[in-house]
Amino acid sequence: DVKQSIYRFRQAEPKIFLNKYNLYKDCQTTNKLVELNKNFRSESDILNFANFVFDGIMQKDCSGIDYKSTSRLEFGETMKKSCEHEQIKIFVINDNSEESDEAEQDENNISSCYSVKDDKLEFGEYTKIQKEAQIVASEISQMIGKSYYDAKTKSFKTIDFGDIAILSRRKSGVAILVSDVLKKAGIPVNCTYRCNLYESYDIQMLINILKVVENKHNDVALISTLCMASNGLTFTELSKIRNTYKSEKFFYGAVENYLKDNEDEISLKIEKCYKKLKNYRLKFCNCNLDELILYIVQNEQLEMYFAINGYGQEFENHLHLLLDSINSIKNYSLAEFINYVDTFAEEMSFDVNVKDSENSVQINTIHSSKGLEYPVVFLIDTGSRFNNQSIKDRILVENEFGISTKSLDIENHCLYDSPINLSFKKKIVQEEKMEQMRLLYVALTRPKNFLTVVGTTNIEKITEVKSAQDVLGCDNYLSWILGLFTSSELAQLSKDKTIHKNCCNADVQINMLDQQQLQCNNEQVSKNQPKIQSNFNNNFEKVLDIQFVESNLVKKNSVSQILSDEQHYNISDFTAKVTDREGDEDFALIGTVYHKIMQLLDIKNPNLDVKKQIEQFVIDGTLSKEELDIVDIDKIDIACKKIANQIGAGDVVLKEQQFVCFFPANQLINTSSVDKILVQGVADLIIIKNDEI
Repeated sequence: DVKQSIYRFRQAEPKIFLNKYNLYKDCQTTNKLVELNKNFRSESDILNFANFVFDGIMQKDCSGIDYKSTSRLEFGETMKKSCEHEQIKIFVINDNSEESDEAEQDENNISSCYSVKDDKLEFGEYTKIQKEAQIVASEISQMIGKSYYDAKTKSFKTIDFGDIAILSRRKSGVAILVSDVLKKAGIPVNCTYRCNLYESYDIQMLINILKVVENKHNDVALISTLCMASNGLTFTELSKIRNTYKSEKFFYGAVENYLKDNEDEISLKIEKCYKKLKNYRLKFCNCNLDELILYIVQNEQLEMYFAINGYGQEFENHLHLLLDSINSIKNYSLAEFINYVDTFAEEMSFDVNVKDSENSVQINTIHSSKGLEYPVVFLIDTGSRFNNQSIKDRILVENEFGISTKSLDIENHCLYDSPINLSFKKKIVQEEKMEQMRLLYVALTRPKNFLTVVGTTNIEKITEVKSAQDVLGCDNYLSWILGLFTSSELAQLSKDKTIHKNCCNADVQINMLDQQQLQCNNEQVSKNQPKIQSNFNNNFEKVLDIQFVESNLVKKNSVSQILSDEQHYNISDFTAKVTDREGDEDFALIGTVYHKIMQLLDIKNPNLDVKKQIEQFVIDGTLSKEELDIVDIDKIDIACKKIANQIGAGDVVLKEQQFVCFFPANQLINTSSVDKILVQGVADLIIIKNDEI
């Protein structure tokens, strides 16, 4: 029966003819049906592009399927073009860095750290997935509101978030990074990802507070707690504490001595933190573990902190999971709970579902998208290498060959691959690549109207795919797709950055972006839902838009250090109140008091009365009489009024905003070098408006 042989997805989808298991052996009408469709020219660019890809890589010698003659996709119903612009786009992020040539970087790490040992600066760098997600976010914003033809209803519809799907071959670490970028751009998402709860940043922060409550001599947890936004100690201040008491074996001893011997801003921060920790210890005497956690969250204002930084929903989900996980052990002592976390944390992972709204972008794996269709599909992470972990096992298992192990050289005490083992590896790799072809087959047939392929690769390493050996030599989807283009077309892409190619009557636009174009770009795509942190990062390059002398700049700088080296950077027209004090330390004290007062003043208050506010600081004990005597209140009043005039009703005002970021050297100094320069500092005052900082 023909109906048993042909599986039609929908009216707008192709019929798939598979001959691997002789499904059509007894179907006399099938050959006639194929013959009728042989000369049929489809109007679907998606289908034609899929045929172009499958014709090139699904060769019988490497895939086991003779795609061209027996399994070619045939279109089932006439499809109207959605619109005149391209239905298929390919975005290639060109990564020709040495690191990418040597080995595939771990995409699950959001950022790596500055290493003094190898002198390479990686802190704050976006992963490949995040950069690809930026492209997707930008394309989505341009696509929303445009029309597409729905073959099922035979009418034109408007693209909405719910019509869009983002597919990836991998699940681990991809969904959470993509959803984070999209949500910062104001795009609602719907995805499920596996979360190791106790490895997430927000829960680690909570656990560290609990560890200090249980044991105040836990150095790692103490440092984490002191550095929290609610406590406000900077790494520079922690370094000062450590350097002041170098003889102390443990850091907590240095902190306690500093608190005992000093009366300054640092000691006030430590004292404030210690009072809260003492309060938490007393609180736990009269409540359960889950009640203590909720009390800490409320007292530290963690919900507000993560919401401001764009992680509000994730923190809420993680907090619910944490409370659910301790539901059966809420009667544990704090020490028992800490021991429980340290023992079982690695095994405790959960499926986290993020659904911003019913109308949201779907983020799925290719596997989970089988049988589904979407008007718009983004296929990302196409440049990541296929996982060959199975051939690294000491015992190899292959369905046809059986079992093989490495050979042992007793004399030289080493293991090596025998010819049999090498044959096993070759066979396993070939079978896994055949499976990847089938996955790509699924991915390219999910979209009904629009397809965008995004991937990161070294364009110079792409070679033409002509034979089965070339196909099996590729280790990612992007190499397969780009390998179907000619060498001259790839050379033109490297030169012009954008080319158009006709692929089986499908118009395909290929765009190439350099790795550094997306290095520090955190621009919002949608302005409907502005985020404070996104605006801050987006505009911060403008703050540092100065060219510096190369000899004055090292790998790690604060903004103050950078600006102090500039001849044009100086403080002019500034006079302090005359005192009988002398020496650099006294002038530093005067500057500190000015800074303290400016930090305390409510400059956003439209009825600002600086003198009354400062008098109240003295009454409250926030400001001493001695400190008041060494500043000029009139100068402060003039400065505050100038600032207040720049603040609108809807503006956001931030004080003491810490930041750490990096820039390529050629953006900071007169050089062609792209070495990464770390810049860190604290912005005294930031006024965030709708379109600028």
